[in-house]
Amino acid sequence: MNKSSVVASAIQSMFDELGTLADEYDEFTDTDVREAVHMTLTRHFVWGEREEPLPVSYGMRSAEGDALIRTNIEEFLRWTFEEVSRIPPGKPRLMLLQDPDIQAANGMRYDELFGHRDEPLPNTPLAADMFALPQYDE
Repeated sequence: MNKSSVVASAIQSMFDELGTLADEYDEFTDTDVREAVHMTLTRHFVWGEREEPLPVSYGMRSAEGDALIRTNIEEFLRWTFEEVSRIPPGKPRLMLLQDPDIQAANGMRYDELFGHRDEPLPNTPLAADMFALPQYDE
């Protein structure tokens, strides 16, 4: 697959940031958090849904953790917006995210950061609870 250097660089940067979050926040590798990241990337990157806002809740135990994930995904989508429009939505974009040759600076790969799918999740709206700030135990 021919991947643009802009997209590959943005994916690398996102992986590095997510890896840092995983090092700093134990809950980042919890299934709920990884699935929330995966669903968000699927909706907004894989399927290219740009009209709806990003979620504010990813299952982290702190508002800071949720905000860092959101900011990271937001920056990634901004960097890739123009380039990704040239790549068909669906599986080709999923395969870019699931490139086994890209790993975070801490050594984590995509499956550890947000899981693996053979096919993209359906293009359905994200759960309403992802758009409401939860009660944190801070």
